[in-house]
Amino acid sequence: STTPEGGYALGDTITYMITVTNDGNVPIDSISIEDKLEGFSFDAGQTTNDITLAPGQSASATGSYIVTEADVVAGSVRNEATANGSDPGTSVVPTEEQNPGLSVTKTANKTSGVKQGETIKYTIVVTNTGNVTISGIDVSDTLVNFSGNDANNITLAPGATATIKYSYKVTAADVE
Repeated sequence: STTPEGGYALGDTITYMITVTNDGNVPIDSISIEDKLEGFSFDAGQTTNDITLAPGQSASATGSYIVTEADVVAGSVRNEATANGSDPGTSVVPTEEQNPGLSVTKTANKTSGVKQGETIKYTIVVTNTGNVTISGIDVSDTLVNFSGNDANNITLAPGATATIKYSYKVTAADVE
């Protein structure tokens, strides 16, 4: 509405028209119009939710507010309106199912002809063959009781590997 000469007085009604325009190049739906001014109310029958606008289209809603003593003390009424919507061009597509998987390979630098007292160097490689990150992986070996940061509580992203290296000294029992 047109501001009266001298401004709005205590108890005057201010009429607002809130217009939302889609100035983009795709339709927007699920638009809602909100007015944050405490005491503001939309007029009866106004559509303020579930609005759909094609590019270039507008929608309007009217409402009113009664000037309070606090407004007179402040010297003005500040009214802020917002509109929110969603782009129907946004799509949600399914992904493959989670498929965790690990592979473990163990290799040694010597595979035959070992003698008592010789040291064999082993390498264990753990690979995440799945499509999700796997955490809390602990690597163990029945031949050697080893532990440490490299072998415990490992986290691997898909395709990532962890390598654990250790040595074992051949005993008389192994040779027999």
